[in-house]
Amino acid sequence: MVGDAMKKASMNKPEAAELLGITTNHLHRIIGKSDKLSALYNPSQVGGPLPKPVELLTRSEPEPMKESEMVAAGARRYIHPGYSLPEFFKELNKRNIKYVVLRWFETLPEIEEDEDIDFLVADEDVEKFNELLVPPIYAGSQKIDLYSESGLKGTSYNALPYYQTNLAKEILENRTYHNEIYACPDPERHLLSLIYHIVYHKSEKSGIPVKPGGNYTRSEHDYAEVIKNICQEADLELPKINLKDLHVYLEKKNWAPSIDLIRKHSTYLSKDDCLATLYPKAQEKTSMTVYIIREWARDKNLIPATQKALEAEGLEILYTHVLSEDQIHKSKDILRGGNWGAGPWPVSGGTPYAIIVVLDQNPIENKSSTSHPFLFNEKFHRIKENLRRAINNKLPSDQRLNYLHCCDDTTECLEYLNVLLPDKKAEILKKKSHLENQLKCPFPIIENYSRFQRRSHVKLVNYKGRKAVCKIFKKNREVFMEREIKAYGKLSKSIKYIPKLLETGPNWILIEYIDHDPDKQQDLLKNHLREAVDVTKKLWESNHAHLDLHPNNTLISKSGELYLIDFEFLYEYPVRPPFSESYDLTTVPENIDVGRIDEHENIYHSHCKIWKSQTGFTLPELVEKFS
Repeated sequence: MVGDAMKKASMNKPEAAELLGITTNHLHRIIGKSDKLSALYNPSQVGGPLPKPVELLTRSEPEPMKESEMVAAGARRYIHPGYSLPEFFKELNKRNIKYVVLRWFETLPEIEEDEDIDFLVADEDVEKFNELLVPPIYAGSQKIDLYSESGLKGTSYNALPYYQTNLAKEILENRTYHNEIYACPDPERHLLSLIYHIVYHKSEKSGIPVKPGGNYTRSEHDYAEVIKNICQEADLELPKINLKDLHVYLEKKNWAPSIDLIRKHSTYLSKDDCLATLYPKAQEKTSMTVYIIREWARDKNLIPATQKALEAEGLEILYTHVLSEDQIHKSKDILRGGNWGAGPWPVSGGTPYAIIVVLDQNPIENKSSTSHPFLFNEKFHRIKENLRRAINNKLPSDQRLNYLHCCDDTTECLEYLNVLLPDKKAEILKKKSHLENQLKCPFPIIENYSRFQRRSHVKLVNYKGRKAVCKIFKKNREVFMEREIKAYGKLSKSIKYIPKLLETGPNWILIEYIDHDPDKQQDLLKNHLREAVDVTKKLWESNHAHLDLHPNNTLISKSGELYLIDFEFLYEYPVRPPFSESYDLTTVPENIDVGRIDEHENIYHSHCKIWKSQTGFTLPELVEKFS
């Protein structure tokens, strides 16, 4: 091609452009963006010799695409216009680049007009491959889509690996050559990778029916016929050709991607596409997830700190494990589709390093259908984001990263366990069942009052034919239960603002129910501000501080009395300070640890904001007002 172009350098410009594989319109666009080419060709001229554009376009060492150009272009690339297709493939082979053409390679070097070529390339060869490509200003050359085996930045499919990484590696390791030039999948991987493309990339857009007996619809290719031809020519088993059976076929061949990757692919299809219903969002009374800590955190010894933070948020640890080399490879290649890049962060967190399996017995359902549509428990995501933020706030902006991941629901969690800890799965589930039994309520439940339940579950129950409040405490949270018993059982006898204790059990307490209207509490409190000051002083007089005294821990009964609740942080002074220095009116000294997860100063300012927003005064201001 290049030689013929050199011989015909005197032909008119449109003819030379077409010989180089560039349409006239594309040439005009290229020239508009390149001063170098503008100097070679003035589009206002018609006819006359072409001043050797071939020398520019066929230089022996083409300039590779810049990383910014690659990322901006996505997977789309253009073959350097100086190469014919056979020359391009010979150069790939000469450079020992590990690649395959995924589909429609049977007709190479012939390509239908305006068709692209889909390439899969080994991660380590992406840079060498890019040296033979040009940016989009050469849009007249042969277009290709370049996908790396792990979905590296700029070579991914919707920011995901095109194939799950272990499967991409399998395709590349078993490649063969068409006409001894064009690397392509071997027949079996050709069939499997095509079915994968149909089921998880195209789904209903493939035109193949969802179920047996369904109707075919119009598509760009007759995929059913292609599958039949591959099977016939390679003497392979012909699967049932509908989307559900093709998925089952891939599962039997260990070629179905992970559940989380299937779900991610489905979010780029129609919301009604059948792929979204393959693994629907779980509906759970309790919820499990696996938090994955990445390699960056190893030298920082972040496992204990992360585990402590998860427990402080009310999550129960089922299992903590540092991954073996084999488990690291499995998680890197299979979980999250093998996508462990830097993502939107400047620095990569590295490969998976350790896992923490957790249980949440009071999940908060994620109601969003657009953001994380398969996430069941909103708390898991919130905790993960908070921990990431806590780490990155301590790092320079150019060193920030993602050190922590978690799966979306119990369905994904169980798959993670199957991949990483199959021999420990039964033990983990047994512990989960044991913890759930520990928190069973001993009374008939009327309503669940729990929200974040870091230390206990709160239920409105039926107690001897009347309403009562039952708090069931988690394992290792006995100190919080003891404080509540002290407040409701002892202090309530001298402080009228504290509800009475009815009964206690091995890990639960039962408190009298204060009949109240939840929707009117904020307005009612404004009429009981003097009582709020009084209960604060009564606690101080009893030698105690509440340490969580804010409007949301007060109740105004339907009969018009104020009550104070939630005494898990009740503190007894060894030496009582002046009332003006009560720990409910000032910042608590940092050396006092009552099991809070936030710094005392932050808690104090948070309480002041709540009082101010709901009453117009901070609590210290109310004390001054009514003193």
